[in-house]
Amino acid sequence: MSNEKDPNLVHDAFNGILNTGIMLKNAARQFFRNRPTTEAQFTVLMLLKHADHPMTQKELSEWLLVDKSNLTGLVDRMESAGHLKRIKTEKDRRSYHLQLTHSAEKLLEELEGPYRELLNIMLGDFSKEELVLIVRMMNKLQRSLDDRCACSAANLSHGEI
Repeated sequence: MSNEKDPNLVHDAFNGILNTGIMLKNAARQFFRNRPTTEAQFTVLMLLKHADHPMTQKELSEWLLVDKSNLTGLVDRMESAGHLKRIKTEKDRRSYHLQLTHSAEKLLEELEGPYRELLNIMLGDFSKEELVLIVRMMNKLQRSLDDRCACSAANLSHGEI
């Protein structure tokens, strides 16, 4: 049995994933257009809130697939706005854990509910089992890209947020 796939099917799958990503990104941009934070800032706040350990800027940049230097400006702006604090790590004086402030927690209280409502609207046609399958498939695709392509997380160090 051949492992070759129909090139048109592969192309259709790629376009479907790409176009869906663009549509989701546009919906998120629209949501944040008149909000007191940007999509990128909200993503950082959510990652920090739901992380299972204090995150460093380096870990955050790896998670977001952006260069640490690109993240620095965003973190600087968020710190100036009173949403983040940098706390020196015990093991490495050059490294900082990023901590949410009370202001950030209040902002998340205001935005997280409406944001989750938007997600439910966008993904509401899917059952729990289908959502689990989507997550599984996207993780598989990301691992495949990471293993095989120049677009891997390690090579996406010039992304901007």
